[in-house]
Amino acid sequence: MLCCEQLADSVKPSSVFLSAERSVSLTDKIPSPGSPILYRTVRVFTAVSSYEFYIKRNGMGTHLVRLHFSSFKAQNFNLVSAKFDVLAKGFLLLRGFSAYNLVLKEFLLRIDGEVLEIMFSPLGNSGFAFVSAIEVFSAPKDFIIDDGARLINGNGIESYKNLTSQDLETVHRVNVGRLKLTPFNDSLWRTWIPEDGFLVFESAAKKAATTLFLRELMRF
Repeated sequence: MLCCEQLADSVKPSSVFLSAERSVSLTDKIPSPGSPILYRTVRVFTAVSSYEFYIKRNGMGTHLVRLHFSSFKAQNFNLVSAKFDVLAKGFLLLRGFSAYNLVLKEFLLRIDGEVLEIMFSPLGNSGFAFVSAIEVFSAPKDFIIDDGARLINGNGIESYKNLTSQDLETVHRVNVGRLKLTPFNDSLWRTWIPEDGFLVFESAAKKAATTLFLRELMRF
């Protein structure tokens, strides 16, 4: 179920339950010009804490989970110095994580139950963890094509299958041969970056019109 509704974790009743013995909400008093509203607040946890999301369409399989972090300056807390783990479904998503400036982490998780628990666990001397916002929504049925993926390396070609049964992290989202796309132009509010920064030899690549490319495909 796709949802674009924004709710504070203090709103009751809601589909989210916050379990935190010691936590505090902070607001960026001097936000940077153009800073999204989403990143102007954080919830700080000084002990192991968790959110429970009640899945309305359980058993649908793959869900997108996005964690937003903003390390602005706040009284009594140096957010840049925070170091913590983040777990979901009991599995470690982020180990010894620290956020600098604005950070977005996206995961594709297989959820078959009615509740998804996301836990924040402070580490070391920092003594606290934090998060600005969390998104949880079901992915379209054809979001991941389960025919498998291939990895080409020095040892040849490796195949990975049954991707929908695995928990994955989005590392890069590349719009091959096209310009950058922002969440305003994507149905799932994603950002796609152009491929230029990944080309070893930029001179070896050239742009081709979509119509010409389709004609070439139809020949085979």
